[in-house]
Amino acid sequence: MSNLNMLSIEAIEQNANLDVKTLYETGTVLQQQGKIAAAIDSYQQAISYWKKHPEPALLSCAAGAYSNWGCILVQEGKFDEAIAVFAAGIAVAPDDAPLYNNLGIVLLEISKPEQAIALYRRAIELDSELVITRYNLGKAFQQLGLHIFAGECFAG
Repeated sequence: MSNLNMLSIEAIEQNANLDVKTLYETGTVLQQQGKIAAAIDSYQQAISYWKKHPEPALLSCAAGAYSNWGCILVQEGKFDEAIAVFAAGIAVAPDDAPLYNNLGIVLLEISKPEQAIALYRRAIELDSELVITRYNLGKAFQQLGLHIFAGECFAG
C-alpha cells in the first residue's frame, strides 16, 4: 500500500476533517482490504462533507461514495437500505449513470424488473458506453420473459 493510502487511513481513524475525494478514495481502499465497516464510515463521511461543501468538481466522488456504500448494502442483502442510498445519490448526482444502474440491480434482485428497466434505460441515456447496463437490461427483459428484447441487449 502506498504511503498516501496509509496516511488517508490514519486520518480517517483519527476523524480528521478531510475532503470528499480523500474520504471517498480511502473508503475504496478500505473496501478493497475487506474493512467494510470502516469503508462505510469513510463513504458516509465523504457524503456528509459533500453536503456541507458541495464542490461541483468533486461531484463524481460524492456519487461514487453513494454508489459504493449502496453496493456494500446490496452484498449484505440490505436491499431497502441500498435503495434509499442509491436514491439519495441520484438526488445529489442526477446525471450519474452508475447510480441508476446500481438501483436497477437492486430492483431486479427484488423482482421489480419493470422499474429496473426504466432505470437501466436512463443510465444508458446518460452513458451509452456503460456495457454492464445493457447486460443488466437484458437480464430484466429475461425476467419478464421478453427474450427477443433480452437478446438484442446481449448482442450489443
